[in-house]
Amino acid sequence: MYSLDPDSSTYAAIKLWLGPQVLDRAATTNLLAQTYWSLRDASAEVCLQYALAQYRLLKKPPDPERIKRIRRSLNEGESRPGVPERLRSYLRALAFALDETVEGRAPTLDILYRAGLGDLAVSTAQAAHADPVDMIANAARRAAQRD
Repeated sequence: MYSLDPDSSTYAAIKLWLGPQVLDRAATTNLLAQTYWSLRDASAEVCLQYALAQYRLLKKPPDPERIKRIRRSLNEGESRPGVPERLRSYLRALAFALDETVEGRAPTLDILYRAGLGDLAVSTAQAAHADPVDMIANAARRAAQRD
């Protein structure tokens, strides 16, 4: 069980996961702006949750500044020493999803297979109809709850 330590990377990751679900767009944007400036020192989990939150705010056509921030977050997360391979795979899969989105295509389950997450694609009952980015987010959340 985690204590609610504001300096905890787990707390920061949960805040990034939950914040966009309960805050209005202005408050979410403020939370993401505050987090962006601390990515250099953030854990891989925080980087992933930041990238997921930013990804959810993408519009068509995607804003280049938001894309840049997502890519930086993904790169920062992957650069951390000792990142578990599963978390590294979530970061890679989201990078593939971003590439597809930037190209104007909806991400498919193929991004999960390319990132080494084929088990995630086949373990989801209705994977054929699921959003692969939601699958990444849910799997990362479940993994954080187990840790």
